[in-house]
Amino acid sequence: MKLLSRRLLVSGALVLAGSTTIAQQPDKKILHAFNLNQVQLAPGSRLYEMTVKNVDYLLSLDGDRMLYSYRDFAGLDTKGAKGYGGWEWSGGTLRGEFAGHYLSACCRMYNQLKNTDAAKAARFLDKINYLVNGLAECQAAISAKKGADYPGHPGYLNAQSASQFDRLENLQSADVPFYIIHKILMGLLDAYNITGNKQALKVAEGEADYFSWRLNRVDQITLETMLNTRRYTGQYQGYFMEFGGMHDVLLELYSVTRKPAHLQLANKFSRKWFNEMLAGNEDNLGRNAEHSNSEVPCVVGMAHAYEITGDSMYKTGALNFLTWMEEGHEFSTGSISGKSAYPEPLDYGGELFNYPKNINYQVNSSPGHEHHNNGESCCSHNLNKLSEYAFTWTGDARWAGAYEKRFVNAVMAQQNPDDGMFIYNLDLKQGAKKEFGTPDNTFWCCYGSGVEAYAGLAEGAYFNDGKNGLWINRLLAGTLNWKQKGVQVTQSTVFPDNGYAKITFTTVQPTALQLHILIPGWAGKNASIKLNGTEQPIAKAPGSFAILNRSFKTGDVVEVNFPFSLATAPMPDAPQYVTVTYGPHVLVNTAAARSTFSGTEQALLQSLQPTGNPCEFTAVMGGKTAVFKPINRIKNEGYNGYTLISTPRPAQLTDVVTIGDSLSLAAHNLLAMYMGKGQFNGKSWIDAGVNGWLGFTVKVDPAKEMFLQCRYWGSDAALKDAVRLFDIEVYNANTGKYTAIATQYLEKQNPDNWYDVLYPIPVKLTRGQQQVQVRFVSKGFYGKPGVTGGLYDVVQVQHY
Repeated sequence: MKLLSRRLLVSGALVLAGSTTIAQQPDKKILHAFNLNQVQLAPGSRLYEMTVKNVDYLLSLDGDRMLYSYRDFAGLDTKGAKGYGGWEWSGGTLRGEFAGHYLSACCRMYNQLKNTDAAKAARFLDKINYLVNGLAECQAAISAKKGADYPGHPGYLNAQSASQFDRLENLQSADVPFYIIHKILMGLLDAYNITGNKQALKVAEGEADYFSWRLNRVDQITLETMLNTRRYTGQYQGYFMEFGGMHDVLLELYSVTRKPAHLQLANKFSRKWFNEMLAGNEDNLGRNAEHSNSEVPCVVGMAHAYEITGDSMYKTGALNFLTWMEEGHEFSTGSISGKSAYPEPLDYGGELFNYPKNINYQVNSSPGHEHHNNGESCCSHNLNKLSEYAFTWTGDARWAGAYEKRFVNAVMAQQNPDDGMFIYNLDLKQGAKKEFGTPDNTFWCCYGSGVEAYAGLAEGAYFNDGKNGLWINRLLAGTLNWKQKGVQVTQSTVFPDNGYAKITFTTVQPTALQLHILIPGWAGKNASIKLNGTEQPIAKAPGSFAILNRSFKTGDVVEVNFPFSLATAPMPDAPQYVTVTYGPHVLVNTAAARSTFSGTEQALLQSLQPTGNPCEFTAVMGGKTAVFKPINRIKNEGYNGYTLISTPRPAQLTDVVTIGDSLSLAAHNLLAMYMGKGQFNGKSWIDAGVNGWLGFTVKVDPAKEMFLQCRYWGSDAALKDAVRLFDIEVYNANTGKYTAIATQYLEKQNPDNWYDVLYPIPVKLTRGQQQVQVRFVSKGFYGKPGVTGGLYDVVQVQHY
């Protein structure tokens, strides 16, 4: 075996020659997570109780009902079982997906319990083995089918016909067939890797061999079209098919088997355009209207590919993507996904990317287009997988903090504390409400990722460097057993109800350790770390690791205290909406939708009064008392994810283009193609007709983050033969090209009212510049040409 040369690495997609495989790479991680069976959650703690609810649910599910659709399609006896409902309905196109999630969740619980609760671990192992055996029987029966139901080659395993892949390969509507295959493969590989079930590996290899046969018949152009998740590609929606983490799971299979065919298959799902976009640090996710939970698993695959191939392009791309998320796409909770910038049918409101920092439309949309969802839970779980990759590569506290923020506010908010059921979307819109599923008739994708995540709630808490370094990234009630060192670390804490933890050491013998404790960014300057009662004179900067070097012995106690404090932060593109936080918590208010606090951010903070419940406050909004509480404590009540205030922080104007003033237009170098102008409701307007554009030169502050504000008439809508759809672009002096900062669609966004929109301008476009060129460019949609505007009254350039 030999390491592939750079000549064989084509834009991030590995091209294999003959039987060539990849030599085992040196470990790319500088830090390693502890196995979950080394961390025991403290009985009675909140995470323990969440886990118990999940365990009870997993054990309540019936293997024969889970296998019903598989056996029914395979022509086998369904053993008198009745299939589950929801997405698992026997007539549905997503049936079969949950079985893979379920296998993975059961494997994770088995791994955690085998050293502490043998009886319950045995129950999980029985469920794993029964399901794997049932799937193996189905695979054999499907391979023996005759006629139209024969999938064409042995090895196919699914709960439905392979005809959906025929449609996919003909670029016809086919739902998400590879998404389902990914879940099946991942469950089987977890069964092999965690429990040693060799039958599971054999079934997984058979499935992979089938799809190797299948995809080797597909020409490259068709394959690239199948996997092109850019929903807007110019005029028409591109062909779209969510294919989950196929790249990632097939790389995992390759890492087990080391068979070149498995690597070749994996890399069919590694897309040249996507890899280049990420590695080149060009965030076009919003302009392409990409599907959030299609792309995050693909980036997890890139992270995995870096560790297998050693190609730093994958690492660069993955870290760039995480940076884009943190700096431009994440909501206050660390979650992502919502409404795109485009009209229906391309946009279906809830699961797509928008432009960086265009948060308001993603979360709240507009008064004329309400009631969509945002914050798909699967995205949060997958982003935390990616954050863990980044942390183990770099040791950077930034990624540890991102993980904690998302864990506390998105992951812990997903489960119903009464019955253990899960939500799909963690909405942050005005008038949001958690919509929990049911035990037998839901089985959304977020149910699957939920049962997996809640089978590993201790993840992300402890890491080591393989030597004497120990990292504590999260306050976690329970015990770490570092067997290799003969060290036990027990945390007593009620986090996240407060930021105090007592950390007690038990050692076989005095042991030299370098202890790293995450000081969260929210902890401020008053973080405290005591050793055996004495405050330690070590650096404790927020957003860093405090380091304590010493020989630890039994009875040593480290006490940490991170005081919680209230804070606010404005939504970047709508400062009238603010996030209220208390320590690690995002506080949402339970007032009626669009209730407004009368005053500024500072006045809001001063008005918040504690209720006596942990991390809970009240304030008067709209003349009524509203409760502010952690989003992870919301259950059945309605809430507003962001708080609306009457007096947002004031803008500082840098420049104003007055639409009705010819001198102002001339001073700003107005250029246009197919421009129209006029008066309406006492305000001047200009627009650009079919395939036209408008442009200005405006002043900016090179040291500030700048915003462009435009005014529209909220009743403007599509014309008979054109859509009101246009890009807003800023000239990039470094590249000599225009960069789109937003796409605006006008279709009765705020009927009978003026409609102001604030567009963040990326700092890289204004840094070092005294002025920039801005233009508004019409773009077509679904066979109709686009028009720009109208733009009314003034165009403002400002900062805060």
